Amino acid sequence: MKRSSKRVWLLGLLTVLGLPVAGVLWLRTSLPRYAGSVTVSGLSGPVDIVRDSRAIPHIFGGNFADALFALGFAHGQDRLFMLEFYRLQSQGRLAELLGPDALPGDRFVRIIGLATTEKQILAVLSPLDQRRMQAYASGINAFLETRTGALPPEFVYLGIRPAPWTVTDMARIGNLTALE
Repeated sequence: MKRSSKRVWLLGLLTVLGLPVAGVLWLRTSLPRYAGSVTVSGLSGPVDIVRDSRAIPHIFGGNFADALFALGFAHGQDRLFMLEFYRLQSQGRLAELLGPDALPGDRFVRIIGLATTEKQILAVLSPLDQRRMQAYASGINAFLETRTGALPPEFVYLGIRPAPWTVTDMARIGNLTALE
């Protein structure tokens, strides 16, 4: 075998083996980082999220609002795609991800008027409950702002990005789960 054909063969082998390894290493950057600390704005004091041996978060904060913020942050770390999926489902937009087979469900969600009922729910919530919901949504948004690396594989595969969270998103999802 000529020296140049050996180089081509070696380059091809490195490419065949290297690309999957590089892809796996890149996707590993999407995994939540549980060690260390993160500085975020929106908290009134320090909060600890301690993970047990099963990575279940245990949250310790100075007040309930900070604990809800930390819970939103932890849910962003662990369940980002699930949150985005439920948000799109509650908006009647799953067909954007799943194609025409999801249209009947999207039509149903839009026909029953979840957007109308969400406004009614928000109108009757106490200011305290609205602040609590905002604390949770702010925690998810703090995770989105501080996360690094690749998005979880579901986002990469579907070609979507998570949007910032609002209290309205949570009201819609609450309405949707009440239907089940």
